[in-house]
Amino acid sequence: AEPFPPPRMLRATDGRRWVPVHGIVPHSRAATALDALDATMRLAAEEVASLDLRWSIACTAVGPGAVLVEANLTWPGDRNPVVEQYLGESAAATTDVTSTAVIGRLRGRLVDALDTIGATHLQLGRLYPYRSRLDPVAGVVLDGLKQLLDPRCALNPGVLGLDPQPRGD
Repeated sequence: AEPFPPPRMLRATDGRRWVPVHGIVPHSRAATALDALDATMRLAAEEVASLDLRWSIACTAVGPGAVLVEANLTWPGDRNPVVEQYLGESAAATTDVTSTAVIGRLRGRLVDALDTIGATHLQLGRLYPYRSRLDPVAGVVLDGLKQLLDPRCALNPGVLGLDPQPRGD
C-alpha cells in the first residue's frame, strides 16, 4: 500500500545528500554482487575522497529466491529546492558543493557492475538505461509514444535512455 518511503529519505540522517543504486540477484550471486559494488567503489577512491563521499552496502532478502543489494552514497550537497520543500530549510542547508557529474558517473559505474552480473533493477525510470535494453520493435514503439506525448522532450529529458532533445521531424 505504501511502496515508497517518506520524503525524509531524500537526505541521510546526518543531512547529507543520499542516493541508492541497487540490483536484485538470486542468492547464488549475492556475494558476487557485493564484491562488484565494493570493487567499483574502491576503484573510485580518489573521487570518493575528493567529494567527501561516504558509501555503504546493504542487503535485503526479497522473497525466498533473491537478494536486493544496494550501494548507498551520501555526500555534502548544494541546497536543493525540492528537498527544502519536503523537509524544510534546515534539512537542506548544507553548504558544501559537490559535482553532480562525478556522482552521475559513479552511479553509472555501479549500475554497470550490477548489470554485468545480471541484476534486475526496480528504478528503471530514472537511472537505468531502459531504452537500450528493448528489442528494436519495442524501441520504435517507445520512441513513437515519447514523440507523440512529449514532442518537446519537456518531461524528464534524457530519462529512460531516450533522446533528451526534440526531433526535427
